[in-house]
Amino acid sequence: MLPRAAPARPSSLVVTDLDGTLLDSASRLSDVNRRTLETLGRGGVVRAVATGRSLYSARLAMPQDFPVDYLAFSSGAGIVSWDDGRLLRSFAMDPDLVGRLVTRLGGLGLDFMVQHAAPDSHCFHFVRSPRRNADFDRRIERYRRFARRWRDGAAMEFEVSQFVVIEPPGTDSHRDLLVREFEEVHVVRTTSPLDHASTWIELFPAGVSKAHAADWLRARHSIEPARTVAVGNDYNDLDLLDWAAQAHVVSNAPPSMRERYAVVRANDDDGFTEAVRGLLGGR
Repeated sequence: MLPRAAPARPSSLVVTDLDGTLLDSASRLSDVNRRTLETLGRGGVVRAVATGRSLYSARLAMPQDFPVDYLAFSSGAGIVSWDDGRLLRSFAMDPDLVGRLVTRLGGLGLDFMVQHAAPDSHCFHFVRSPRRNADFDRRIERYRRFARRWRDGAAMEFEVSQFVVIEPPGTDSHRDLLVREFEEVHVVRTTSPLDHASTWIELFPAGVSKAHAADWLRARHSIEPARTVAVGNDYNDLDLLDWAAQAHVVSNAPPSMRERYAVVRANDDDGFTEAVRGLLGGR
């Protein structure tokens, strides 16, 4: 028998955000974007989704036949191989850091969730302030069977992947304060995917981000940095977009992001396909 030829090295890596970028406003993958992902795969391009969703939540929007190779969920706190569901990477916070964050966030009167480590990052304990916070309540209700009130000693019962602080519209943000006070934490701001008006501040262990996840995948497949493409739509994609050699935002991204990166059509008009057109080889 002739020896089997060694598989060709992947030509490129494409990393895309999910909601508001690859999916349309109804959280569906269009036929056009599906065909594009399938064509990229046949052409040897590594395809990855990097989302703020937990693994549980991502699977609600991504059926098993979703045409990608990897999913980086919880903004890179976990990475799975999509075809077989293997958990490849998972990160957790130091328990001492968890305790300090709980004390400080509570002292600031903030509403926040403490998320379990991957693959269970859809489970959380929460601390609620006296003020009204409709978006915070909405998230608790959505994940009611996975939500528990925080109590002393809870940090010793599970590993923590991240904190999610939810600030109502029109309130002063604590993001910059938290960045200054907790240098060992990666702080990400994003717009609420629930009411599209509140601000979510997500706190991760240092070294956890969409960009770190993407670069780990790049190194895993020995892909040159110049052969990386990223597509996003919101502030939590900034580190990923700055990492990629070619960065694109869909036209439904905030104005400040449209001024900073190459703009393609909106997510409802298959902007992802426009962003990766140069990798399709004329197909």
